[in-house]
Amino acid sequence: MRWQTTTEIPPFNFTLNHQRTVLLLGSCFAENIGRRMAYFKFNTILNPTGIVYNPHSLLTTTNLLCRQRQLVNADLQHANNQFFSYDFHSRFSATTAELALKSMNKSLEASRETLPQTNAVFISLGTAFYWWLNAEKRVVNNCHKQPGNLFTQKRLSVDETKHALQHVVELLQEKNPHMQIVFTVSPIRHLKHGSAQNQLSKSILIVAAQTLAEELNNVHYFPSYELLLDDLRDYRFYEEDLIHPNKVAVDYIWEKFSEAFFTPKTIALNTQIARIKNMLNHRLFNATSANTNKFLQKLEKETAQCSVDFTSELLTWKQLNIKN
Repeated sequence: MRWQTTTEIPPFNFTLNHQRTVLLLGSCFAENIGRRMAYFKFNTILNPTGIVYNPHSLLTTTNLLCRQRQLVNADLQHANNQFFSYDFHSRFSATTAELALKSMNKSLEASRETLPQTNAVFISLGTAFYWWLNAEKRVVNNCHKQPGNLFTQKRLSVDETKHALQHVVELLQEKNPHMQIVFTVSPIRHLKHGSAQNQLSKSILIVAAQTLAEELNNVHYFPSYELLLDDLRDYRFYEEDLIHPNKVAVDYIWEKFSEAFFTPKTIALNTQIARIKNMLNHRLFNATSANTNKFLQKLEKETAQCSVDFTSELLTWKQLNIKN
């Protein structure tokens, strides 16, 4: 007897490993996958402007990333003793314009330097809804808790979404024509306008992304939304807010992601990295005991045999646990 349906994931014509560079852009779900990849010590760049939810703002972020332009004072807003940009997440805001600009430009510059060598871009689409700044007649990525009457909420059509995403692809592949771009739709639910509007929004994103994957070279679609909504299909795989996937759900999607993009050798290396990280989390009670010496020898052997570098983590562990 079968207890679930499973989403078929077609094979991809490329793989990811620890030598390749991956850029992750988009919604909170990109943050989940990006942090997981960083944990396993992949070369990752994660959301250089912060979390991005809608395709229009994704295009704005891509323009900022691909164009060699420094942000200046005119790009900032000031309210509630904070300098901020409507195109950046609030974590880049600061009490002075100098600090805000330094944080934003530093993040963009670090990402620009690696963009020509970036092998793959993983883009998580959150919603087809966006906020329109009435006075400036433009889309914003983050409203920064400014008065609601400054904005109007709108929804992208399938054609508008497709056009924005196609422009994103063109900008990125100008930097590296061989760059692989993977779209996915976040399973995180946006319920401010109700379940029906959330489903409509997700459907718009899915149609646009899958159409581009069919039409463009080196563009793909990975079914994160479908894995949660179809394979798991139960509220026990959500957090208490019934909006965000819980750890079990993210683990399941990560497993499918690994099967799709990693070779058996890369998966085995991830297992080794996780084992070393667990050992590094171990804290000693008696730094002079025989067991401590055995544990240290085992840890040093594990890190020496690993093909990724643990030098700094091992040094930190010794400083915390071994007394000279």
